[in-house]
Amino acid sequence: MPRKKAEPGSLTGSKRVKETTAKKATTKAKKAIEAGGNLIKDTVAKTVANPPSLPTISISAPKQNIVNNVTSGIAKVKQGITDVSQARQALEPKGFDGEYSKLDNPKEVFGGLDIPEFDGQKFIPSDLINPSNLEEFQLTEKEEQKALATYAGAGRYLNVLKAGYNHIQKVGEVNQSVQKAYQSVIKGSTEEIKTQETIVNYDIARINLETTIEKRDEAIEKLNQQQVKTLAAVNETNQLIQLVEAKENKREAQIQKTISETEQITSKYLLAESVSVIAPQ
Repeated sequence: MPRKKAEPGSLTGSKRVKETTAKKATTKAKKAIEAGGNLIKDTVAKTVANPPSLPTISISAPKQNIVNNVTSGIAKVKQGITDVSQARQALEPKGFDGEYSKLDNPKEVFGGLDIPEFDGQKFIPSDLINPSNLEEFQLTEKEEQKALATYAGAGRYLNVLKAGYNHIQKVGEVNQSVQKAYQSVIKGSTEEIKTQETIVNYDIARINLETTIEKRDEAIEKLNQQQVKTLAAVNETNQLIQLVEAKENKREAQIQKTISETEQITSKYLLAESVSVIAPQ
């Protein structure tokens, strides 16, 4: 017998399951009320639009349909109201509201196995002196031995099956260990690769550091070269100043010499003039 599938949460009586069930019942009730109301509304509207003739006493087929429709609509409305009431009651806490196992038929708790029932009352003699009701449960010694041998053979068969499944279980456990070992080795290899990658990154960092140091030294040398050029320019400037000063001094000396010679010539000339004036005619 197939095992009955229990509704999720039916055994725990969870709030979510109750709310879902109540919501479904409420929706169904609303639809029933709405359908019943629409049926009554349509029937009344048709009756107002096409009123039946009053003198007629017998209920004709159209009138009967109207009565039936109104009655059906009222029944649907009543059913809808009942469903709404049941939905509200479903939301109220009632403790365990799941599906209980059937005590008189415990097959559901046997995992779907159909176990023969045992009625012990049949094996109790109604008359201890003349137990005639036990006559139907008689076996010969041969039948007993055959049945016991059958059960023994089936037991040995089950023992072999059990051993086989235990072996398969062990194979699965070993396979799990193998897979875990594979995973561990792969993780170790992955970590080794990460270590190598870290070493390479370390070498790259060292190379970048050496490159930066070389750039720094190159910048220092360029600074030294520029300082030498600046010092040479300063020396050249000083030498130029000295040259200009020397030229100025030389020119000044020449000017002074010229002035001195001019003064000497002038003095000689004036002296000669004075002597010529003083001398007698």
